[in-house]
Amino acid sequence: MQKSRMGFYVHEGISGKFVNLREIITQEKIQVIVPSGYLGEAGEIWFARLMPEPFPQLNYGYSVVFITPYIITEMQNDSLVFASEEKWEAFFERSREKTKIEDKKRSYEFLMKYGLNRHYWNEYIIEAYISNSNDMILLTGFPDIPLSMPHSRENSDRF
Repeated sequence: MQKSRMGFYVHEGISGKFVNLREIITQEKIQVIVPSGYLGEAGEIWFARLMPEPFPQLNYGYSVVFITPYIITEMQNDSLVFASEEKWEAFFERSREKTKIEDKKRSYEFLMKYGLNRHYWNEYIIEAYISNSNDMILLTGFPDIPLSMPHSRENSDRF
């Protein structure tokens, strides 16, 4: 668990029982197995915790999605659509200033592991929650834009 953290990944297709993900900031490509069974579709942005390859010495070549994946959406013309990678890159750039870590990759990794405060990512999940099924959870909005999240204290009557 110490060697894992949350991350934002772009779904890049399916290979058999595996999902191919690319992390937004690091650009690392990772093949994963998803115990919840959700395979998703190309273009989705996933917020997920990936465990390192379970048996690296056996060279299986895949990681495991440790939690039910959060699928990130956004509102456009009163409809939910897949979130925009560019908008999330802009969010991470805004967050880099707040982490005070100049290096983009190190700032991202710090933010994903520790957040900007102890409950940062937990609060985001609660405030951005839209819906769920047994194999995935839908979120919408950005942590630093309260009006983009349906359950934000500043947005209680908008959604």
